[in-house]
Amino acid sequence: MATIELDSASLPDFEGRVNAIRSTEQRQWGTMSLAQMFAHLRIVFEISLEERETRDESRAWLMPILWLLLFRIWTNWPKGRIKASPQFLDDSAEDVEAERVQLIESMRRFVELSESDPGRIVLEPMLGRISLKKWQRVHGLHSDYHLRQFGL
Repeated sequence: MATIELDSASLPDFEGRVNAIRSTEQRQWGTMSLAQMFAHLRIVFEISLEERETRDESRAWLMPILWLLLFRIWTNWPKGRIKASPQFLDDSAEDVEAERVQLIESMRRFVELSESDPGRIVLEPMLGRISLKKWQRVHGLHSDYHLRQFGL
């Protein structure tokens, strides 16, 4: 799955994987609970939809290198080694089912927007301003990583 984008073709698979995770499932690496992981993914989707404010933590000279390395070449990210910025986390998330529903809704909104306006430029805090087409790759790889974290 290293080259998967999150688009209308892959959305049913991602939704199925999100729905297949049992609320009692234990993580295989990292520190987030299942509710926190769903919230984390939702927050990143909301950033790409410009529904949530974010800080630009990118460095212009580093963006092309990060894009190439993390989203084109080295897509099998190390388990539990990359720490998310606090702006991507909700440590208070506890309701797995509520977070699951909100995550799927945000995924659907993202796919609809990214397919209707793929050239739209939106801030990705690490990479800088990127198109929604590139965000499809970011979300595909990032969501896959975290779903595998919980066994799917």
